[in-house]
Amino acid sequence: MSKDFDTALADALDHTAHAAQTTGPEAARIRGRKRTMRKRIALSTVSLALVAIGATAAFKATSSTGGAPQLTAASPTHTASPSPAMSSPTGSASATSSQTTTADPHQVAQAAWLTAGQLPFASTFRWKAASADSTGGQQLTSTVAYLPNTTTLQTLTMCADPTKLLDRTVGAQVTAFNATTGTGNNQASQYIFFFADASSAQQTYTWLQSQYSSSCLLNGTGAQVTKTGGDGATGATWLTLKGSSALPDLPDYTREYFVLRGSTIAFVSVTSYTNTLTTTYDDATQLSTIAAHLCVYGGPCN
Repeated sequence: MSKDFDTALADALDHTAHAAQTTGPEAARIRGRKRTMRKRIALSTVSLALVAIGATAAFKATSSTGGAPQLTAASPTHTASPSPAMSSPTGSASATSSQTTTADPHQVAQAAWLTAGQLPFASTFRWKAASADSTGGQQLTSTVAYLPNTTTLQTLTMCADPTKLLDRTVGAQVTAFNATTGTGNNQASQYIFFFADASSAQQTYTWLQSQYSSSCLLNGTGAQVTKTGGDGATGATWLTLKGSSALPDLPDYTREYFVLRGSTIAFVSVTSYTNTLTTTYDDATQLSTIAAHLCVYGGPCN
């Protein structure tokens, strides 16, 4: 603008007064200049108003930030993915299997026990756990009983002397199962033998296997004892058939599983007096299932 606001306003008033006293062409020119000046005055007023508004806004913005300049962030064009190191941890199978329980014959670790459906020939007999007091031991739970190492049993395994076996332990636990289908006398059981340490358990496992070869109690009776599975070092399966034996109490069919883990040995058996069970069975899977449960007490577990 060529003039400030005050000067323009004074000039406009002078021209207005002069135009009121002038006629003819001169008056017309004055009126034209008057209209032009009014437009300039109006524009000046609008400009001043905008400047005032801007100054007020700037003052408020500066006051709200303590006098510091306020920057406006640009809108993000993408969302960053979280770093793998910051991801929420999730549990893993290996982490779960590494959790162990102290092997104590007076305390029941439920994870160490097979379910009825995990026993051999489960689909044939539909096993059901018997009451703990039916085993002759001291009841720990409704189905698990404790056996002191001084317990006297007539039989335990097919080949080993039960007294010599229990005497090597610091105690044992047992669960018995009855068949709910089929005919005849069919039974299953699971024992867990506890030892003072892993070395004692290993020595007893080695001794047990020797009892099923040259020292079996059934030698000379006509019964057939055959090893059907296992690596010999930590797991073994033995099948005993009555054959020509005249022993009245000998079952027609007995399948036994032994698994060594840490300071414990699991012993699972199925006996039948009907002699209708197959002599072939998936022993490797059964041994693996038993071992997986026994890993709750530690030892070499994969």
